[in-house]
Amino acid sequence: MMHLNTKKKLGLLLCSAVVLLAGVRTARAVSGIQNGDFSGNGGSGQLTVNTTLSDWTGGGHEGGFGSQTTPPVFVFTAGTPFATGDAFMGTVGFYDSPQLSAPGNGIVVAADGDPAWAGSLSQTVNGLIVGATYDLTFNWAGAQQQGFSGATTESWQVALGSSTQSTATVNTPSQGFSGWQSATMDFVATSPSELLNFTAIGAPSGQPPWLLLNDVQLNAVPEPSSLLMTGLGGVIFVGCRLRHRFRAAKK
Repeated sequence: MMHLNTKKKLGLLLCSAVVLLAGVRTARAVSGIQNGDFSGNGGSGQLTVNTTLSDWTGGGHEGGFGSQTTPPVFVFTAGTPFATGDAFMGTVGFYDSPQLSAPGNGIVVAADGDPAWAGSLSQTVNGLIVGATYDLTFNWAGAQQQGFSGATTESWQVALGSSTQSTATVNTPSQGFSGWQSATMDFVATSPSELLNFTAIGAPSGQPPWLLLNDVQLNAVPEPSSLLMTGLGGVIFVGCRLRHRFRAAKK
């Protein structure tokens, strides 16, 4: 007969395994998001002026810099401290060169957060499951354009379909850099295809505040019940092996 303490240990082990499996939160990549690391680009520069960014569309209030069709959104390839734009902006760079310390592959998208421009970046994400929860993760930072001064504040406003969330607001010192940080947001899909949109929010006007973005990923989060069913076979296997071990020890 199995000793009482041994039975208790086996029961506690099985219960603990079930609890752990129920609490685990894993994710799988969504194939619908494209070019999340911005590697598909036409080199450093301003969108629609002298560079491209595959699968993404840039925009802004009043059309952007210099004309009614130019978005205030720039691409910086890895290790590039400056990017050129239209005649209105010329060369764009930031104090402390945050592009050189960017995480991941080092490719950065920068959008002017001045309320007069509010640069944005968007793409339509396909293959979503209605009612499912998705994790959106990305790296971001606040920066100030070289040639300007004055403390600024920055945040990203992010929307997936009709649901909108915002990052924390960072305070960037005059001619400084906020430092890179990561963000995670949960969204529930309401349609198989939804627009993912990042809008740069900054203040005050004129300094100007800039928002940087890097390595965007969207992942589906399985329901806890699915995780439990997935791991149930493993729990049963562990339990059977332990019972077999105890029986063998009795012989």
